[in-house]
Amino acid sequence: SVGHYDGSITVWDVQMRKCLTHHSLHSSEIRGVSMSADGRYVATAGFDKIVQVTDISQPDNLAVVKTLEHDDKVVSVRWHPYLPILLSTSADKSARLWSPSFN
Repeated sequence: SVGHYDGSITVWDVQMRKCLTHHSLHSSEIRGVSMSADGRYVATAGFDKIVQVTDISQPDNLAVVKTLEHDDKVVSVRWHPYLPILLSTSADKSARLWSPSFN
């Protein structure tokens, strides 16, 4: 997945060399993108002060399943290598650990 300056992401199938979907998720620039270990979710960090967790299992019907907020621009986001835990960092020099539930 690739984040763009206009707040959108593009999800690619690299093996097939094919764009699966292009979707707007943020109101401003996306600064970080991270795929969950199981490949079902993508987390995006935006200058709009939020982290979006999106279910990409159905590329024709992306669903934001969780929105997480910072006090300033979010500059990076990373999934734990095998646990459903996110780390995000912000321009306000804070780092936050999240354990989002998707029920």
